Amino acid sequence: MRRAALAALLVALLLIAGAPVSAQDIPLLTYNQPTGGRLSDAVPRAVYAFDALRGEIVSVGLRVLEGDLLPVLAVVDSAGAPIAVSERAAGIASIRIPASKRYFVVVGRFGGELGTTSGAFALTLERVGVSSASGSALRYGDSVINTIDSLQHQFFYTFRAQRGDLISARMQRASGNLDPYLILTDSSGIVIAANDDIPGSGSLDAAIEGLLIRQDGVYVLAAGRFGGAAGTTTGAFVLTLESAAQSGLGTRFDAAISIEYGAVIEGEITTDHSTLYYTFTGQAGDVVTIRMDRIGGALDPLLALTNARARELISDDDGGDGQNALIASFTLPADGEYTILATRYERASGTTTGRFRLTLTRA
Repeated sequence: MRRAALAALLVALLLIAGAPVSAQDIPLLTYNQPTGGRLSDAVPRAVYAFDALRGEIVSVGLRVLEGDLLPVLAVVDSAGAPIAVSERAAGIASIRIPASKRYFVVVGRFGGELGTTSGAFALTLERVGVSSASGSALRYGDSVINTIDSLQHQFFYTFRAQRGDLISARMQRASGNLDPYLILTDSSGIVIAANDDIPGSGSLDAAIEGLLIRQDGVYVLAAGRFGGAAGTTTGAFVLTLESAAQSGLGTRFDAAISIEYGAVIEGEITTDHSTLYYTFTGQAGDVVTIRMDRIGGALDPLLALTNARARELISDDDGGDGQNALIASFTLPADGEYTILATRYERASGTTTGRFRLTLTRA
């Protein structure tokens, strides 16, 4: 009875039992970024929001910093339904997120507006991991362990990716005679990639490696066995999802950022990204001018222009003012797509870094 009454109290603390939460000024929590507040007669509760994915395991840490505060804590959904409740100052150690959406953390004092305690508190939201259950949503860097047997021959995991991401998914056998089979589809069920055995590995493990994501969206990894329902192998597996360091729109020729004539774009050359790629469509006879001006750091800009087959047509190092780069009045030889390489002196071998402004104009 006590826990049921406490749950009802905490929902009431949010606003009104069952009322949806829509306040725009509720602060948004970030994983592993502590925050805090103070409860008193004037402010008997505090509400925070966070976005989580289905299957994620999160914890909420609560610590009283000063005063005689007797805290109560709840995690609720946008309808006010409690997901987890605690009357301990230590917080809630483990919460499995039931669906991908926004949730709210309510910190109140025992008795709510009728209570008498007050004091300051610290609040921390942490992502402990992700459930291995089928249907869980993964993030880059996650690993899950599960078992394929005669009753369950395939598990599904979703993840959100952006155009330009370079991903790798690996399904490794951990026990038994399992012959892993891995399939990647988009949210419509269209197969993008599949693998049974990693070529040249000598093992039965499956992997989809170095795949370029060409469209923002939600993707599905189906972790199963060779032969599917008709297969006979069983055993535990480890599924890992990773994103390569060179991921990101504009960091590869085949994931260039689209620009148009008259565009002015800013970017940054870093130690990890020595070249950024921009693509535009031109017609034979177009006379184009491309400028790359340093606006921060010690960058020594260099520009190059290629055709759709990546053949370099022209480049410049110091044609602009100072060390800035300039390709002036270049006539495009044919209709089609062209790619601008915004880079630095000596390109990948160079050492200068900094921000730049890129300008594309047509005479």
